[in-house]
Amino acid sequence: MQQNKKTNIEDIYELSSMQQGMLFHTLYTEGSDAYIEQFCYDLTGEIDIDNFRKSWQEVINRHQALRTSFQWKGISKPVQLVSRETELPWEFLDWSGLTQSGKDSEYVKFIREDRVKGFSMEQTPLMRCTLIKYDNEFFKFVWSFHHILMDGWSYPILQKEVFTFYEAFKNNKELILPKPLPYKSFIQWTNQQDRQAAEIFWKNELKGFTAATPLKGSTDKLVSANNAAVETDEAEIKISGTIASGLSSFAKKNQLTLNTIIQGVWSVILSAYRGESDVLFGGVISGRNPALRGIESMVGLFINTLPVRVNVDLQRDLVSWLKEIQAEHLERDQYSYTPLVDIQEWSEIPRGTQLFENIIVFENYPLDKSLENGIAGIKISNLKAFERTNFPLVILIAPGEDLVIKIVYETDKFEKTFIDQILKNFETLLKGISGNTVSKISELSLLTEEEKDRIIIDWNDTKKDFPSEKCVHQLFEEQAHKSPDSIALEFGDKKVTYSELNERANQVAHRLIKMGAGPDVVVGICIERSVEMITALIGILKSGAAYLPLDSSYPQERLSFMISDTGIPVLITKKNILPRLRKQGLKFFS
Repeated sequence: MQQNKKTNIEDIYELSSMQQGMLFHTLYTEGSDAYIEQFCYDLTGEIDIDNFRKSWQEVINRHQALRTSFQWKGISKPVQLVSRETELPWEFLDWSGLTQSGKDSEYVKFIREDRVKGFSMEQTPLMRCTLIKYDNEFFKFVWSFHHILMDGWSYPILQKEVFTFYEAFKNNKELILPKPLPYKSFIQWTNQQDRQAAEIFWKNELKGFTAATPLKGSTDKLVSANNAAVETDEAEIKISGTIASGLSSFAKKNQLTLNTIIQGVWSVILSAYRGESDVLFGGVISGRNPALRGIESMVGLFINTLPVRVNVDLQRDLVSWLKEIQAEHLERDQYSYTPLVDIQEWSEIPRGTQLFENIIVFENYPLDKSLENGIAGIKISNLKAFERTNFPLVILIAPGEDLVIKIVYETDKFEKTFIDQILKNFETLLKGISGNTVSKISELSLLTEEEKDRIIIDWNDTKKDFPSEKCVHQLFEEQAHKSPDSIALEFGDKKVTYSELNERANQVAHRLIKMGAGPDVVVGICIERSVEMITALIGILKSGAAYLPLDSSYPQERLSFMISDTGIPVLITKKNILPRLRKQGLKFFS
């Protein structure tokens, strides 16, 4: 390091476990926008641009977390370096001369390009601010930073400080705020917690859970093949004020939180799509344990992502089940300091496999009312946050008069139609709960009345005149040519495409013909319901023969009579049934 850089170092200390994970993924997926955060909002009123910039600089001067960079090269364990001084990267753009449509298109372009810039993790600060002028009394502000510095709960703390400084500067007043605790104190507190007790708890919590609960989309891909940057998209749904109000009343009546209800609903959706009653997903918590004094005013990365395990028993009473989820959440809170990497190690899920591939994030970052109502002649509105993680599917919940549910997803794993359906499921289930008429989980429905009618009436309206001049096996062959890779047959965990089934049936037909099968010949078949049974039936038809079904559960005498009475020359069966039929003088195909 250069001498001036050395003298500018205020402190050096280790990373939190969450920071370590973010640093690893940032370096591993170079070029990705993972963990790049953008907080954007509108500012209405006349702004003193210089004082606004100075206010942000003052906030950087106050909080060590905002003056932090990271070093990992040439050392055994990465560390974070706090600089004594660092200058805020600030940009002012004047778009007042553009048309409204021009401003809007430029803004979309700017947001995208700013995100792609990323940050150099070895340089401070890992944040930048851009003020965009639309006209004399309307501005847009974009604050970009790397998530490794801080979490969303730090946002209202910083915003209040920025505008408190701004008001003081504008009125030429000196402002002295209480000195905040450094982020280092949180890491020290975390290191003092009982790791052994946490290990006992998490081992018991995840006992018997040996596989994750991924939510397969229509693309049916679960793991990225390499470290290339992945494409993401997002979709959202706004739950009406009526439903949101009903949920609030339901929660209040039963002493539940909205977070508990959302987790319960997601558990039902996961269980339904996976066909499993025991499900596991991730839940993001604030991590601001009140045991550490002063943590409520600290700026830094305190959040943690913890596994949430839920058993969905459809016969359970809905309210008591939700209360159980909430009680388990409170119990997990006692060990919320546990690094996810340790929990993964203590679980029975194999190494190299993620504990979960989908997470729920509750975005409850309330602005100070004075900022919403206006301070120093400026009013903040239209707050929007852009976040990216390394999870394939992230559910973002924004509570308010209208509850907003947003899903950010990787496009190589999920299709938009699938995500839209998930959002619709959310709305339908929440509507069912808000009506306060459901007593059991089984009474909740993922489908709207319209969707039920479509399935029961429209989809069952399959009456069709098939070509009278063609046989079943010929129609099957035509379908195999049209959609060779589509699933034709599913039995247990076996799936067979049209192409595979057609090829197997052809092999059966060729062998039967060599054995004497053909027109005016009846071939016996004695196989239980299976993939092999369907293959054999199509193969018999392809050979030109007819088939005689024989049930292996029939008495020996009846089977013998049916075989001799029809005079079948060939019988298709399985090896375990052969001994009962060998004396019949038949050719066997097993």
